[in-house]
Amino acid sequence: MTAIDRFWIAQKIEGRPSVLAELAQHLRLPIEDMGQLLRGERDVTVEEAQALQSFFDGEGFLSCDLSNDQKKMLELTFQLTDQEIRYLLESARAQGDGQGPHRE
Repeated sequence: MTAIDRFWIAQKIEGRPSVLAELAQHLRLPIEDMGQLLRGERDVTVEEAQALQSFFDGEGFLSCDLSNDQKKMLELTFQLTDQEIRYLLESARAQGDGQGPHRE
């Protein structure tokens, strides 16, 4: 069984630091407490480990009724940079107005 500790969390959020606030909200922790977990100043509790697992498995904040294709797409978005996500969102929004995406 994989240990859910600060290293596990760091690996899961690598490359997408913006997920940290959402994760803290999912765990119902102040952002300062999340910092303590990530710095190893305190251990992950059993309840937090379960919540962390569900969050990253898509059973937490992604628990709404998603199709398998939607879940796959969401999983792929976790591999994108923030800039790539913004570009894709702009592209999708621009489809309706015929303008196309605006490059940064």
